[in-house]
Amino acid sequence: MSLVNRLGVVFGIALYTLAFNISYATLVTNIFSYMGFGYHQLNSTIMFATYALCLVPAFWMPPITRPSMLLFLSQYILIYIPASFILHYSSIPVFDDVTALELQAVMLLGLSIMQVSYYIPLAAIKPHPLTSSGFKALLAILVVVPLGYLCITQGNTFRLTDFGPDNTDFRYEQLDAGSQHLFSFIGAYGEMWLAYIVFPLLGAVGLFCKKRSLQVGVLLGYTLLYGLSAYRSQILAPAFILFIYLWTRRAHKYTWLFGGVTVALLWPLAVPQESLQILRFLWVGLWHVRTFCIQGLEFGQYFEFFRVNPTTHFMQLNIFSVLGMSSPGIDPTSAVPGYFYGTPAGANANFWANDGLTSLGVVGIPVMSIFCGALFWLLDSLATRFKLSFVLVWFAFLPVSFSNVSLFTNLLTGGFGFLMLLLYVAPEDGFMRRFLRPRAPVRMVKAIRNVSPLNARPGIVNG
Repeated sequence: MSLVNRLGVVFGIALYTLAFNISYATLVTNIFSYMGFGYHQLNSTIMFATYALCLVPAFWMPPITRPSMLLFLSQYILIYIPASFILHYSSIPVFDDVTALELQAVMLLGLSIMQVSYYIPLAAIKPHPLTSSGFKALLAILVVVPLGYLCITQGNTFRLTDFGPDNTDFRYEQLDAGSQHLFSFIGAYGEMWLAYIVFPLLGAVGLFCKKRSLQVGVLLGYTLLYGLSAYRSQILAPAFILFIYLWTRRAHKYTWLFGGVTVALLWPLAVPQESLQILRFLWVGLWHVRTFCIQGLEFGQYFEFFRVNPTTHFMQLNIFSVLGMSSPGIDPTSAVPGYFYGTPAGANANFWANDGLTSLGVVGIPVMSIFCGALFWLLDSLATRFKLSFVLVWFAFLPVSFSNVSLFTNLLTGGFGFLMLLLYVAPEDGFMRRFLRPRAPVRMVKAIRNVSPLNARPGIVNG
């Protein structure tokens, strides 16, 4: 990456960090302070140190040559930077500035470990592709079976709720009703795999191949899922897919990504509060709080909870219950909010908190970051035979689950393991042929696999 491009990345991160602080202080704390989103002016030394630590990863962040960079960027701009400031501002719980900076330094270590994976040459994994017709049949089964099961068991309760309390109540009702059916795992896993893996794949094919029928089908599919489950993120999934597709049309550059996120944070400040009060409230609740701020707040709450309670040493994972092994009996997603708010509401958190802090305390952050970096490397190795722009759009909705739940949960329920299987068996003929990287001589392939991101030429690496 040239010096000019590197400075552009650093400037983009600095601009986003400033936009986050402005929007947090003027929008989030005015409406959602009751949740613990406090605010106070930091002294100049603490503010400078926090900003400086936020910018460190930008100085050696590689160019976007691998699809898992979407997940890394979500960890950087949705978890690391917001948490770095919210640890100082939080009122539930309250931290002193030294503790907040120490936690930021540990997060920086974890983020740096994840970055290292991009400087390790990818593995030459030989795929076992299905035929095009066989892959189409597999995708058809993955769409029809879970949707059919959900329609049969819960179709009579279909309802398009708003984004207020009615939505939350309906979602819990659907979860309770779904868990009572004999084959509830079909609906649970099928719904998540559809939302995060299958529909984005079909959306990517529809956008790149200009198939309007497929685009409309994906939109209707997400609408059906939302009406049956009330997961707000799923109704927004088409916007994520379209945004990443448009971003790839701009050569998936950092500047367009950071610029778009910055505008999305600041635009509510430019409109009259009276005329767009409802829209502004919904946008701040969904975008600022749910997407950017809640994970930073929960990171601090998980840290404080497991500072005074014993860690689980990974025994909270479902696999130990299946094997009949003992567990501490703590479900952090209900125990943490119960501790701070007096109610056992669900509080899913990013893997740094849900896996790292829960299992090992602060040490769990770098430990889980090593595991995450290995997952990135494996995903990228499996995806290397496909064009980068196509895989980026296919991965478009993954950052939503990646930034919100346990990494182990994402491997199974979230569909990451299933995604790796699809990458392994995806065909090289039929409709998938156009998404393959151009064939290159063996020597060039070896050079591409071993190229360092520091001197990568996008024209070669991106295919």
